[in-house]
Amino acid sequence: MDRRAPPTAPELPERLPAEEKHLLSSLAAADTLARVLRPCYGPQGRQKLLVTAKGDTVLTGHAAAILRALELEHPAARLLREAAQACLLPGLALPGKPCGQVTMVLSGARVALLACDFGPARPLAPATARLSSPDDLIRFRKGSESLIEKQVAQLAAAANVVVVSGDIDEKTLTHADKYGLMVIQVASRREMVYLSEVLRTPLTPYLVPPLEPGKCQRVYGQELGEALAVVFEWESTGTPALTLVLRGATAHGLRGAEQAAYSGIDAYFQLCQDPRLLPGAGATEMALAKMLSETGTKLEGPNGPTFLAFAQALQSLPETLAENAGLAVPHVMAEMNGAHQAGNFLIGVGVEGIINVAQEEVWDTLIAKAQGLRAVADVVQQLLTVDDVVLAKKSPACPQDPNPEPKKGSARPL
Repeated sequence: MDRRAPPTAPELPERLPAEEKHLLSSLAAADTLARVLRPCYGPQGRQKLLVTAKGDTVLTGHAAAILRALELEHPAARLLREAAQACLLPGLALPGKPCGQVTMVLSGARVALLACDFGPARPLAPATARLSSPDDLIRFRKGSESLIEKQVAQLAAAANVVVVSGDIDEKTLTHADKYGLMVIQVASRREMVYLSEVLRTPLTPYLVPPLEPGKCQRVYGQELGEALAVVFEWESTGTPALTLVLRGATAHGLRGAEQAAYSGIDAYFQLCQDPRLLPGAGATEMALAKMLSETGTKLEGPNGPTFLAFAQALQSLPETLAENAGLAVPHVMAEMNGAHQAGNFLIGVGVEGIINVAQEEVWDTLIAKAQGLRAVADVVQQLLTVDDVVLAKKSPACPQDPNPEPKKGSARPL
């Protein structure tokens, strides 16, 4: 049994075997990611200027938003991120606009989704019509219009609402008005894919009737602020989708409300799976750290330092909450540690000092806390089983000379 003392941070690179030195880079990546997100924890978390990949600058204090926007290259940092990704409308609202004279369907809506232009087909291969007289041109145009009208009539027989992601031909739209077909144009194909999942109907790449149209109660256009949206509404209790519309004076306030809505939905979903709650404000982490520390001091060999390291990592959360609140961290941690040593596991960190989480009603869902701890343990085990990290770096672009000189041929002796 190895009785040597555990290595300190400066001694770690020398004490590690050669096949385990890659763990240092993984630990450095995880520590860097934690230092980026740590100032955002707690009710007094700090704000950060986030520059997105598109070049937009956003002021936010939400750790989840920052984590989503970070461009992570190290595999360990990516593994950590993967372990962590003002009215309610009774239906699905999508940005789009009704085109034509039919602007709503109030009952029995049958929806067809067209992932193409609403008009004559545009073949990929070039096609040339060989016409020898004006009569041939007239017959060609009449035949094309007759074909389009026939396709629209077949489409109207199977559906009364058509959602299109491409361009809309005015002539074809006239035929749609004739047969009472509501035509909706959306700007994004992503909205079409989402609508296909909700309505359970496939996207059709051609101007043909769907095999099974999507069904809902009504479809209508509605103005939401300065934008125009199309609402697909159901009346049954098992509505497959709901839309939460948020209004605010500033974009920053709306982003905060959106993040709060996501957090509330996630918490409700977790409580539906498991209604049990745990003390928040760092109380649970402090209690677990106390238990792991007591167990680690009794163990011999490599297991003892492992328990102590996990306890130290858990204890860093209440320390961070106290630091972000502008409190005296040693004083707060001493009071909190004394309360937990006395058996009061409901003591956490608040804005002005330690608080009783039961009186302040600060709780965390058990399923979220358990999944987070389980994910951290899995990440540690995966990093310990990796033998080597291979990172493909981007090669620097070679600078080009704006005024290249022609190369002179070297004289070769005859």
